[in-house]
Amino acid sequence: MTERLASLLHYMGIVRIFRFITKKKKKIKILMYHRIADNSIDILPYYSQLNVSVKSFEEQIIYLKKNYNIIRVEDIENAPENSVIITFDDGYLDNYTNAYPILKKYDVPATIFVAADAIDGKILWINKYYYCLNNISLEELIDYFNIITNADIKLKNKIKSAEEMQHFLMFKLNKKRREIIIEKIIKHFKLKLPIKNYMTWNNLKEMSKNNISIGSHTCSHQLLSTLTAEEIEEELINSKKKIEDNVNKVNAIAYPWGNKKSFNKEVIKTASKYYKYGLTTLPYLNFKNKLLLPRISVPNKNIGVLSAYIELVNIIKFFRK
Repeated sequence: MTERLASLLHYMGIVRIFRFITKKKKKIKILMYHRIADNSIDILPYYSQLNVSVKSFEEQIIYLKKNYNIIRVEDIENAPENSVIITFDDGYLDNYTNAYPILKKYDVPATIFVAADAIDGKILWINKYYYCLNNISLEELIDYFNIITNADIKLKNKIKSAEEMQHFLMFKLNKKRREIIIEKIIKHFKLKLPIKNYMTWNNLKEMSKNNISIGSHTCSHQLLSTLTAEEIEEELINSKKKIEDNVNKVNAIAYPWGNKKSFNKEVIKTASKYYKYGLTTLPYLNFKNKLLLPRISVPNKNIGVLSAYIELVNIIKFFRK
């Protein structure tokens, strides 16, 4: 439905009208990518929509460069009219092997938010969980998950789906318990985890010399709102320090998941001590709070749909006023 509406707006010329309106008001659009790859993404079984093909990505970059001024996050204060910011979350290797050559070819800047522990070579808890989903039958996984969680914390209602299982891991367990549960699953089913699928510090250093800035996505990709004040502090300080020690100065963070459930007053308060900008995954926010900036998730679609997606957010904002 959304794609049809987006295409209709594009071909009716409404997209061009709103691009003209927002250009005069110096509206900034922040776009969000995750992975750029043509192959199926094993590590994200339920999030394939976050993957954009290499061909689509290049077409999108050509379109964006032709129609917008592309800047980096740190240039928000002095953004020219009709600006777009290109961002990536997580720090997957395909950002370097597939996206970076295209960005470099067209001399397009971008900001990549990396989970520092993954760049260090560790496998994040969320990737371990996704790997379990891909390599264990769902019925067996849920059965075993119910056994070990009942034994550990006496869960009242049994888990019945992958979505419920992930929600439980994210919201009902603390950081340490979550790791214990996942490691129990891996050991029980005798899984051999794959090699790491993230960039290295050397990859990031190279890109930082070619108009790509590196920002924080915390250390271990936790849902910050579920952490203690001390844990939030650790995630935000240590990720910033690691990036600054290895690559560049950091003044921006993209909150993992980035939805309303992923941050709270404590998270924003702590972020304000170490960062100038905080990026969400919520497209309809305004720019009043620099620590709650909106982003538009980019679809793996044609240019007509892409252009409408970008401006559709502003159309909706316009009619919400």
